[in-house]
Amino acid sequence: IDTVSAALAVQVVEPDFEIALTADTGTITNPDSGDTVTYEITVTHVGGPSGYDAILHVDLPDELSVSSVTPSVGAPAITLNAADNTLAFTNGNEDLAPGTSFTITVVGTLDNTVDAAEDLRATADLEWTSLDGIATNLSSNVNDGSDSERTGADGEVGENAPGQPDNYFDEEFVDITIASPNLIKVFDSTELDIAGNSNTQAVVGEKVQYTVTLTLTEGHTDAARIVDTLDDG
Repeated sequence: IDTVSAALAVQVVEPDFEIALTADTGTITNPDSGDTVTYEITVTHVGGPSGYDAILHVDLPDELSVSSVTPSVGAPAITLNAADNTLAFTNGNEDLAPGTSFTITVVGTLDNTVDAAEDLRATADLEWTSLDGIATNLSSNVNDGSDSERTGADGEVGENAPGQPDNYFDEEFVDITIASPNLIKVFDSTELDIAGNSNTQAVVGEKVQYTVTLTLTEGHTDAARIVDTLDDG
């Protein structure tokens, strides 16, 4: 009996996308109420074939009053849910072809509920599938449920399930830090400025004057108070 064998190699290709998220407060390092914040969400195809049924979820801070949402030319339509300050594809999900790259620009103003020194976080995530539509139970020879498309159910690589293959998911976040109150205490002068006792010196019983200045941020500062501790004497 002659035996003939042959090997056939099939290369597995996978769609790969990245999502990026940035926040710009202009020349203000630490903004407060009334200041403008610009967020940019960028989705980029970085390799492989098309990704299907992609779902976008962007969670903006509750303290941001959004004034505009502008997708770049060729981007899918985007809907803002004002009730919870989230963004999503208007159609619910989108098929994303090789070469896809688009940016969503969100402009908003911080409202008067921001707390001094708090961190406001925005998050953006994208998940996609390997086949168009719902594709499960693709083989009558497999009974463990593994014969289906990949959907991103395992989360981002190394995050929810390290080493798990169903990682068609990418997520980013960005924080902005609200300005803190500023407290300054300076020495002004003493009561006398005479020979042997300048206005930076004092004798017993002489008045010494300081100025304490507290600058509060615009927004909410909880239980603010000033305590000025003087040296003994």
